[in-house]
Amino acid sequence: MLSLRNGSPVTGRKASGCRCAECCKWFRRARYPLALMEPIAETPPTTVLATESLQSATPLPAPPPAPVPADAPKSAAQAGQLTAGWSTVFWIGWMLIAASFAAIWYSSRLVGLSTWWLGPATEPQLILVNLLPFTVPLALCVAGFRAQRRLPWWGIGGAAFVAAIAFFDIDRVPGYAAIEFGLAAAGLLISVASFAGLFRNP
Repeated sequence: MLSLRNGSPVTGRKASGCRCAECCKWFRRARYPLALMEPIAETPPTTVLATESLQSATPLPAPPPAPVPADAPKSAAQAGQLTAGWSTVFWIGWMLIAASFAAIWYSSRLVGLSTWWLGPATEPQLILVNLLPFTVPLALCVAGFRAQRRLPWWGIGGAAFVAAIAFFDIDRVPGYAAIEFGLAAAGLLISVASFAGLFRNP
């Protein structure tokens, strides 16, 4: 046990107290060590260099591409194509011509007057011959729907094909031949009129 003769048993200091500078400095350093630490004047350069090297090692991601509108046209119209409106008129017109041949087929079987591509009901033509008048109108209908090039010229050829179908029915069934010639004229008018909506070279 510490003796009370030389001072306090807790601090070991004399009762009269120590006024020397060395003792006070030692006491403060022992009791408050953090208070005596000197603040850092500036950030060490190694930290800045490490941060800069980290930024240079990890490049920023590229910005995302601009969104493309859903209704934006995929490609410009080419020379020889029809405008959207005339393409619609073209393929709908030839679809109606094909439907008119179907009406002729039904009427011919109903009244008993057979066209050459149908034949009599007792001896019908081959199914490929029966479908022959539908081939070109339906092909032109699909071509117009897909906006193919040179549609007016193909339409004029299709009108000539329908007129050839009607030519062989003149002596057999003149009434149906007249209807078929009318379909050929309609196809010719549609094709010639569609030249107004034809894209041309600039």
